[in-house]
Amino acid sequence: NYNLILLNCVFSKIFRNVAFAVGLCKAANVVAKTYTSNKYASAKVSVDNNTLALVNGVIADGKTEEVANSAFAVIKDDSPLYRRFNNAELGENANDAPSIQKFYRVNSTNREYLYEDANSKYSEGLGMNFLGVEGKGDNANAAMYVDTAYVNRDTRMPQYMLVLNPQIVKADTIWCNATSTHKHETLADSLACPHTTITEGSVTGRYLVNLQDSVDANTTPYDNKFVWNRDYTRLAFVPAKHVADTLFILDEAGNTVNKIRLDNNMHKNVVFSFRYVDHNTENFLIESETEQNGVNVKNSALTAVSIAPNNGGWVKIQNGVPVIANMTYSEAALDAEIFNTEVTEEAPTANESIAANDAVSVVAADGAVIVKGAEGKNVVVSTILGKVVANEVLNSDNETIAAPAGIVVVSVDGESFKVAVK
Repeated sequence: NYNLILLNCVFSKIFRNVAFAVGLCKAANVVAKTYTSNKYASAKVSVDNNTLALVNGVIADGKTEEVANSAFAVIKDDSPLYRRFNNAELGENANDAPSIQKFYRVNSTNREYLYEDANSKYSEGLGMNFLGVEGKGDNANAAMYVDTAYVNRDTRMPQYMLVLNPQIVKADTIWCNATSTHKHETLADSLACPHTTITEGSVTGRYLVNLQDSVDANTTPYDNKFVWNRDYTRLAFVPAKHVADTLFILDEAGNTVNKIRLDNNMHKNVVFSFRYVDHNTENFLIESETEQNGVNVKNSALTAVSIAPNNGGWVKIQNGVPVIANMTYSEAALDAEIFNTEVTEEAPTANESIAANDAVSVVAADGAVIVKGAEGKNVVVSTILGKVVANEVLNSDNETIAAPAGIVVVSVDGESFKVAVK
């Protein structure tokens, strides 16, 4: 028989990053429960009366002196495991509304921010808007729109999406103004009337994704632009639209190529969680993958929610490039990358250029766009409302075209890219 003594008392010690903590207390308020087993224990947890350290106590066997019994309390620890971006003291929205943040490396001498990289030596010519990190002397636009995926649903693992160039449409309903020609008996009748206009709220932009699905789909493993140093999966910003509990992955023409449900707390390649390494400083790891049955598993193979994994996939800076690295939580806290954020009023737009698949680049300037690498191609520049402001075939590989301030769409031989003109 084993006697489990549950004490109603105050903690004397709390272990960080454990769902349950052990407290050592006075044996005053004791409530005892007995659990029965046919197995015999060979050791027990005891307390050194001099140091109050936990020790491996010996059960009397007639040969060794038994260590005195110690009473413990097993009490649930509700301290947060993940960062939640609702701290008003840090300038975040206490109601969990999306915010604009800049993510930086904690252990660098100067703050080095994560940003969208299409043109550095690590990304140039690959036709992708990869996640990058600033190097010495860089001054990138690092602001990101932190969109909520699964947050205010009584979860210990809030999940977010990181977005650039967000185009936000607020949900709205314009009710039918019934006239003498027809009337509505109930509110439901009015809602069903074709004269009632319902606008569904949405956020459209370039969403950060773990590119593991693209890695798996690639048939030339030794020529895989989605992999870094042959071992690490890269991350990139791709066009997508967030509507209610679904993220629609889009092609450059705006057509849906995949849709991902967000109404569950499972890890996904489009959502990220920010695992604490230090509550006092708010420092965290960026978590993208988890474990199943004690083993790291890719998100495509995950079948259940797995919170606070010991084995997972975290963002690491590998030879200058942000990647997903698989390791234990303890290893990640030492060998991956520790991050923090700062709220900013900067616009989460492109870093002045967007990579096209054939190395064409579109650069935003003051009152203009600069199109490079598109000699002989037809270029159409239009406002976000569809008004065409330029339509011409370029005569050189570096052309400057006047454009109004704001978001404009630049189409290069049918491929469209959005940039923010100053």
